[in-house]
Parts: sequence; structure tokens; C-alpha cells
Amino acid sequence: MRQLDEDFREAGRIASQAARQPAFDTVRRRAWLLRLRRRALATGAVLALAALSFAGFAALRPAAPGQPADAGPRGLPSTVESIALPEPSGTAAAKPYVSWAGAAGADHVYAVVSGCGTCALRMVASGDGGVTWQPRGVPPAGGRRTTIWSVLGERLLIATTLPSQQRGVERWMTLDGGLTWTAFGLSARPVDRVPDGTRAVDPAAIGAPAGGPALYAVDPAAGVVAPLAVQPPLDHARLVDAPPGAGIWARGRDRSSRRPAVAVSTDGGRTWRRTVLAAEPPALVDDGVFHVATTDGRLVYAHTGDHGQTRLHRSADGGATWERIATLSTAARPAGYVTRDGGYVLAAGDRFVADDGAVDIPGLPGWDLAPRAVAVDSYLSWDFADAYRSADGITWHRLNVL
Repeated sequence: MRQLDEDFREAGRIASQAARQPAFDTVRRRAWLLRLRRRALATGAVLALAALSFAGFAALRPAAPGQPADAGPRGLPSTVESIALPEPSGTAAAKPYVSWAGAAGADHVYAVVSGCGTCALRMVASGDGGVTWQPRGVPPAGGRRTTIWSVLGERLLIATTLPSQQRGVERWMTLDGGLTWTAFGLSARPVDRVPDGTRAVDPAAIGAPAGGPALYAVDPAAGVVAPLAVQPPLDHARLVDAPPGAGIWARGRDRSSRRPAVAVSTDGGRTWRRTVLAAEPPALVDDGVFHVATTDGRLVYAHTGDHGQTRLHRSADGGATWERIATLSTAARPAGYVTRDGGYVLAAGDRFVADDGAVDIPGLPGWDLAPRAVAVDSYLSWDFADAYRSADGITWHRLNVL
């Protein structure tokens, strides 16, 4: 327990430092996005790569010398959608800001906002895709302490507050979309599957001890979170952020070949199918970037990288087989998503790499904590200024949360 508290204090320190950037207008660092798109021609499909600029910080900042590129802050979730920044600083501290946003499908959107850098946080919710917003509550400690938020269902959310000098880790659950919150505990008794309509839980999002199970599930009726009885058959397994309809995905290392591998379950985690990226050299996954993305569970992309090189892989059959489709002489970050038309957008260091020129993503001012697919036809992103939605991953609009 002492080690867990130390891990969360360290995570809180890192998250706080990441949030205390210069003034809002200068908080963004420049880098590039690569867009990978298939284009149908008379002679077949060709791949086009394009790049555009994005803003990133916190979990997407470049790795420090000697740190794996995908390690991230210790103790924070591997799915970056859960990370909430405590407050901005500088001139932005006096303005209202968005601390976090999440969604379950196209309609149910949640955001945590504040009126100023030192004001208490509050939650707002929308049941119509962000057209209108209603006030919701936050857990007793979630209004001022650094909190990891996760949307697990349309009205099911959990919040884990990081420890302070006076209080330890606190875990809260809401079954009514934030109207009421109840404390929950971690159960050691495994459950056989992730309940329908909910998502698997990253262990770091609930303050679970390091080195334990890779995936958990929430039991709303019992008010507990428990490990899955059958874990993904991978070493160093990490949950992949994917819409519930895509199945449950995990990435990690194959135990025999030591190559990057993925595992997918279509029955809530009862059984798993594992495939290896055979074109990759044997290596520890944690030594380099390894990111997997899908929206429908059928078309899946992965990119791996080390030594300043990025290798792109694609599966058109739900991860059963993989092909390496490109190799880039630039370093990619562990972030990317599949667009509705089958393209792939990924963060790729600070170089412009393009085969057919730059591609614009209208309405999206920055990458911040990574745009993500919340359904096949719904994408969400956010920064301090607002939350943003897209129906295709390319054209975005503001939700006017504040």
C-alpha cells in the first residue's frame, strides 16, 4: 500500500508539472501528424502519407533521454483519455478551462471544467452529443485534487483521486451519469467477463498495485472493480483504447518469440485470440513505441518504432493477419486513431514527412491528450479551451463546453 501511495504521489507530481505550462497561447509545442490513407485507383489501392501540425503535452510529451518513448508518467493509465490536468497557469489561470472530457458513444459526453485556475472543478454532461449541457456532481475530493476520470458506459463513470498529504487514494463510481457518486473498492475475486455496455478498466486508472492483472472489470451491482479471470495471453499487456463495439484489445509482447503482439476478445474477456507482428524483430515492447488503434475491430493499425524509425502495420481481418505497409525514417509517438474512411492519423516526432503534401484537419486546434474514437462514427478531443467532436476523424467542431 505504501508503494501504491508513492506511485500515485509521483503521478500527481508529474501531472501537475505537465499542466503548469506557460500562457495558454504558448502552451503548445510543435510536432507533426502523419495521415495514412488508402486511395482506390484503377490499378489498386496506394498509400498516401501526409503530415500536419499538432499540439501536445503531458502524456504525449517526448521521452526524456534514456526513457522509453511510450513509458509515460509512472502510475498513469496507458489509455490517455483518462488523464485530467489539474489546472493551467499564467494568463490562462484566470480564465475558465476544461480539465478533462470523455464520452460513451456519440451522444453521452462528459467534461470536467473550472471557472479559474484556483476554482473547484465541476462536471457537466450532455445526452445529445454536446448540443446542450447539464450540471453534474463530482466526488467529494474530485473538485480540487488531481483525479483520473474514466467513462465506462453511457452513465457509468469512475474517478480515482490521487493521494495528498492528508488523504490516500480514493475511488468513486457513478451509475447515473454523475448525479450521485459512491465510493468503491477493489475486489480480489476475479470476474469472468466485462459486463455488456461497459469497457474494460486500466489498472492504473483505479490505483491498482503495479505488477498485477492487466485488465479489470466493473461490477455495477456489487459496486466493486475486480480483475478479469482470464487475462490477455501477453507479457507486459496493456489495454488498447477502442470503442466497446470493437471488442477488448490489448497489446504486449509474445511470450515465446518476444515480438510485439496483440490479443483481442469478442466475448467480454472470457477468451482471447493472440497474433504476433511477425515482421517485427524480437525485442522488449517497452524498449520502443508500440501503439494499436481500431474503431470497428476489423480494420486495425499498429505502429512500432525505435532508433528514430517508425514501422506501420495494418490488419484488415480483425488482427488475424498483419502486413507491414510502410517504414518511416522518423520517430513516432504512441498515439494515433483510425478515421472513418479507413485512414490512420498518428503523431510522428517533429519532422514533416509526406508523399502528397499537407492535409488539414479543420476545427481541431491541437492534439493535446490525443483525439480518440469513441464509436465508429464519433471522435472526441479536448484542450483547455474546449472539447471537440468529429463524425469522421477529419472535420471537427467545438462543443462549447464552457
